[in-house]
Amino acid sequence: LYDLMFDAAMMSDREVATARNSAFAVLEAAIGQSPSQQSRDEGTIHKVALAVWACGHGAASLTLAEGTAAADTLMEDVIQGLEALFGRR
Repeated sequence: LYDLMFDAAMMSDREVATARNSAFAVLEAAIGQSPSQQSRDEGTIHKVALAVWACGHGAASLTLAEGTAAADTLMEDVIQGLEALFGRR
């Protein structure tokens, strides 16, 4: 699925770009509603969303290169890091 999502030909497709932008907007809105981020301006929220977006994509890429057990550990570490940043639900 990751390969399909980030295939160069697929990335340039208008529908894929629209879906990607929609998904990013949902992420950005969720971050803006996080209690730890509510005092931040829109520009900072956007930058935080970009960082989280990149983190998620990087973690997905790394899990492809790791074995299953290592991938599970990596994803758990990423989740715990994001919880430390934003606080638990």
